[in-house]
Amino acid sequence: MGSFFKYALGIFLLSVPALLLSQQRYDYNAEVGFDSPIYRGEIADKYPFPFIGTVYAYSDEFEMGDLEFNGKMYYGLMMNLNSHKGELYVRIGTTKDCIVLKNSLVGDFNIGERRYTALFGERGIKGLAPGYYQVLYEGEDVILKQIDRKIYDYTDFSSGNITKAFALKVKYWLLKDGEVKQIRRERDLQREYKSFKKDIRSYLSLHSEVNMDINLEFIMSMVEGRQ
Repeated sequence: MGSFFKYALGIFLLSVPALLLSQQRYDYNAEVGFDSPIYRGEIADKYPFPFIGTVYAYSDEFEMGDLEFNGKMYYGLMMNLNSHKGELYVRIGTTKDCIVLKNSLVGDFNIGERRYTALFGERGIKGLAPGYYQVLYEGEDVILKQIDRKIYDYTDFSSGNITKAFALKVKYWLLKDGEVKQIRRERDLQREYKSFKKDIRSYLSLHSEVNMDINLEFIMSMVEGRQ
């Protein structure tokens, strides 16, 4: 935890105090349990209408993860990311109620195997909208995935009924040489890493149907000598 923020600090000159706080590896949640500050936020509102799809980044299932919150580490929390509202939720014990975490206090975290970082306030990066970002790749350069869920009206033409539905919107960002650049497709990396243009083209010719997340991770590992 905290490694992405260290990178961002070095490249984008973010705040030193927040970095120092991220070094505290004390498991505050294990010490004080439900009396800890993480549970003092507001209860997440439930949607007052039926809908199709999910409001979360990947699924409705909460997964265990670790979280940096207000400079302290919390381990073994059940969490999920509401990508419609841009809110990070922590489940309260075995109940279905969830706490909405104050985004300005959130640092790096993981939900299951997926890693994320919060870019709000002094942690923000010029060129990126404030929000939660999945860290797809972290090396000399960084690939971030921005996940959004947009709401729209879905019409069932057989019945004429209109239902709310959530559609996935994704953007990818490359942090390289102190700049932020949007990556719309894997082959955009050929422009950024010209000396590997042939290698990238060769890889994509064999893996064009593979998930974009996997392709971006592999290509970045290749150009940085990790493959």
